[in-house]
Amino acid sequence: MKKRVLFFGISALLILSAAFFTGCPTETDDSPTPVSLENTVWGGGTPQAGNTGWLTLAFKADNKVIAAFNADNTTNEWDYTYNTDKIGTITVASGWNPAPDGFTISDDAKTLTIVHYGNHEGTPREFKRLRQGDLTIDPVPFTPGTGTTKEGLYNSVWGGSTPQANDTGWLTITLKNITEADNNFPAPGLRAICVFSADNSKNDWNWEDYAEASRSGTIARDGGGWTPGAFTISADGKILTFSSYMGGERSFNRLR
Repeated sequence: MKKRVLFFGISALLILSAAFFTGCPTETDDSPTPVSLENTVWGGGTPQAGNTGWLTLAFKADNKVIAAFNADNTTNEWDYTYNTDKIGTITVASGWNPAPDGFTISDDAKTLTIVHYGNHEGTPREFKRLRQGDLTIDPVPFTPGTGTTKEGLYNSVWGGSTPQANDTGWLTITLKNITEADNNFPAPGLRAICVFSADNSKNDWNWEDYAEASRSGTIARDGGGWTPGAFTISADGKILTFSSYMGGERSFNRLR
């Protein structure tokens, strides 16, 4: 009999406990919680330079974003905001803004859309995620070219992570053929536009020694100095590999 009383006593206690915890209100916060885009990288084509332009957006710490345009070899460090509604802004102190009305991120977090790109009319412009916040490189979200001749590499774009800034750096490479010098590209010929997100640096170097038979060449600085150096392109034209990038082999995916 004592066992039965004890049993019923415990049951009643459990019921009371359940009622107590069920009745407790839960705290809610209706305000958007900031979501970090830190270390993500996005890229895509732009209308500049006869639709051969390319923009890379590298989101960094302290709500800074590096915007690099290969059409005129310019880079910018701007401010940004972003929230759980997948809506963000890019704030420019002065000058041209590619996202005057902000940007949105798709539900699958793989596409950044600028609805009103730099005051250009037309459809919204999409930029695909190239790297996740945990530094995982995404599969190439484009259908890049495969040419390995000099002509087949004109306006090709390559990208990948670098060891700079505690392995959070990103390098975008555009292989161009500049037929006439101008203010943006003072040296005509085969030019390699290399932009580093780690220090917001832009570089107009050359790849004049590229050999089609071996698919190899060198990104060299006019007059000497450090560059990524010797590289080889894979037989399928999709990977560019430096033999000694800051002391080790490093590969970059073809994006266009």
